[in-house]
Amino acid sequence: MLKRLCTAVAGLMVAVTFIAVAQLAANAQPSGTTLPFVTGIFDLVVDGAHDRVFVSGGQTQDGVAVLDYDGALLDTIPIAGASGMVQVGPELFVASAGDDDIQVVDLTLPTPAVSRTISIGTFTDPGDVAYVAGRLWFTIGTCGSFSMQHAAVATDGTKLTANAKSLGASYCPRYASGSTDPNALITFETQISSATMYAYDMSTAPPTLLHNLDNPGGAENLYQAAVAPDGGSIFLASGYPYTYPEIRRSDFATIRSYDADPYPTSVDVTSVGGGQLVGGSDSSYDTDVFVYDLGVTTAKWTYDFASGDVTIVPHGVAWAGDATRVFAVTSTSVYSGQPVSFYALDPLESPTTLTLSATPSTPTIGDSVSLDGVLTFGDGSSAAGQTVTFERKDDSGTTSIGQATTQSDGSFHIDDVPEVGGTVAYTASFAGIDHHPASSAKDTVKVKLLSVSVSATASTKTVTIGKSVTVKGHLGGGTKSRTLSIYAKPDGGSEKLLKKGTVDSHGNLSVKFAPTRDTTFIARYAGDGTHAAALDAVTTRVRVILTAKLTKYVSTSGAYRIYRAGTYAHCEVHVAPNHARFSVKATLQAYTGGAWKTLDTGSFPLNASSNTTFVIKGSANVNFRVMVQLPTHSDHIGDSSPWLYLRFT
Repeated sequence: MLKRLCTAVAGLMVAVTFIAVAQLAANAQPSGTTLPFVTGIFDLVVDGAHDRVFVSGGQTQDGVAVLDYDGALLDTIPIAGASGMVQVGPELFVASAGDDDIQVVDLTLPTPAVSRTISIGTFTDPGDVAYVAGRLWFTIGTCGSFSMQHAAVATDGTKLTANAKSLGASYCPRYASGSTDPNALITFETQISSATMYAYDMSTAPPTLLHNLDNPGGAENLYQAAVAPDGGSIFLASGYPYTYPEIRRSDFATIRSYDADPYPTSVDVTSVGGGQLVGGSDSSYDTDVFVYDLGVTTAKWTYDFASGDVTIVPHGVAWAGDATRVFAVTSTSVYSGQPVSFYALDPLESPTTLTLSATPSTPTIGDSVSLDGVLTFGDGSSAAGQTVTFERKDDSGTTSIGQATTQSDGSFHIDDVPEVGGTVAYTASFAGIDHHPASSAKDTVKVKLLSVSVSATASTKTVTIGKSVTVKGHLGGGTKSRTLSIYAKPDGGSEKLLKKGTVDSHGNLSVKFAPTRDTTFIARYAGDGTHAAALDAVTTRVRVILTAKLTKYVSTSGAYRIYRAGTYAHCEVHVAPNHARFSVKATLQAYTGGAWKTLDTGSFPLNASSNTTFVIKGSANVNFRVMVQLPTHSDHIGDSSPWLYLRFT
């Protein structure tokens, strides 16, 4: 059946010495549902028969929000200024301050809707409502003055009171009633530091005041009262003290106070589980929701919303009919004017811990990676037989790699073979079950790539300047990518890409190139998801071309250039490629005593055009020869001219 927020359970005396408090774990943070109200709400009612929750916004806000036990917004019933609500049988009675009547919602419909209205005559601005002594009692007027009164009407629309009644409470009055005594009504003033609470017997005409008390339980700025189902006690939520007082209904004397944080705003009680109390508070940076076993003043379970400025609005907590959920309505600040949110919390929930270890930490592609971990429930219950799912994330994307079932000790195991190198992240996920929230764990491995053979060869190790070299790169098998690049790096210069392409069926890629100086050829494989980058290099040395010739001779005789005695023989030298500032070496020999003998050597620098000229003067009728050489150096192989023959006559 429908259960109002302020339904309670009888006081239960429980002797304890210690109690452990369970704080909802971070991995269980639920998502809230935004309601069509701002700042706060007026009433919160739970329909235990249909697993639905009804929330009204108050006299200045329209509509009744309908939600399921998971917190999903199902519908909003259009009722102007919907305020107090009470369930009687299969109907929900809603005070409408906008239409100055009481509207009746049929709860048996698949989609609850208003089925009829009850006139309240000339009375206006109905606020809170309670069903007592066979009639609907409702407050009259708007909160903020000490002139609010009370009236009643039967559920069929008859027996409307002719005149308003005072019933004691006149400043923002609210009601509390219990199911065991259909004639008892508690009225009290709210939102005022010095508040008075009254107990009435509503079966008499006029109602009989039984007793009253200022600031019951020491409560100031009283927001809500919840009567135990047996009528024996009442639980209070007020801005001060920072507790939830429990008082006797018979005389409002304090029985005990349940420890809380500033500033309590809401309270509800259930008989399920031997009796439990739930309270909500306007504690921006402290605990927001408290659950107690009745008689034990220290909370056994608490909840703190992650955002620091989220608080519970007045009348903002309620038990589900079976006590498997605590419903909470929050705002970023009670007076902020921001939308309010609805949450369905699980007070039986305990933290879930999931661990994951991936070994080895540095496998090679093709190796098996072992994924091991343990699922643990914070309440000590068995985690055996639960399903853990796994994902692998690498450079190729995210892939589902299977499931594992937990063993008797909560442990699980699965193997995976990574297909891509680099950092591979594994995620194990538990979807959650009743009272045990979802959880996940991660671990990473660094997957080493496979090696691949790359070689570079040149058609010759030496080449004369101006001639081409054929360079061949070879890529071994097994790689996904079959692209190879060939570069040339001249001595002292930068790399230059000669060719990039797909190797042939033999794994080869070739290119021709004419180097101008000693050049290293590089065959480079960039790597892929399975194989590491690789390269190989080969060097071809370039031989210069040195040309030398004798000039200014007067005649020739066979291989000899003939010069007149007393003149100079000129030798002109050129080196390609340009070797300006290098020097060539000349060797002069004479044929004497039946053999060639070196007479002199000399070095001659090449000019900017890589040319030089030197002269020779020799004795008459002697055979001479000269040879010019550029020595081998860092970026070229040297060259020599042939012997040049000359004679002076």
